[in-house]
Amino acid sequence: HDSKQSHQGSKNDALEPPLVEAIQNLENLQWFGLTELYEPSLCMLIYQSKGHLPKFCDCNSDIHKARQKNLHHVTHKIHKHDVNRLNLRIKRKIDHITRIDQQLYNHAKDIFMARIVELERLTNASLVC
Repeated sequence: HDSKQSHQGSKNDALEPPLVEAIQNLENLQWFGLTELYEPSLCMLIYQSKGHLPKFCDCNSDIHKARQKNLHHVTHKIHKHDVNRLNLRIKRKIDHITRIDQQLYNHAKDIFMARIVELERLTNASLVC
């Protein structure tokens, strides 16, 4: 069955993804990460694939603290963006066309954080610094 056909004749915009289906797919993923929590995401993946958590994943470990001192953010010479510089009409348009994405992201973050809390409990480590 062609996914394009399933949206034809719908009252909703054909480009709008079905939120319930997207949430179900998300919940069925064994692993996913969040960009803004890159390191905890990577640590969760390592734990799930290898069965142990590397010391650098624990915020309280000396290895983690030493690594943090040596990390540098690469900007690729792109200036920092400020959403507050956008006018209200543009912000509203963005919010409108991303409303399903926002709901899915919020659900993903809730799932992710619950998994992190469980991993911290299992490993007695602090993963979100």
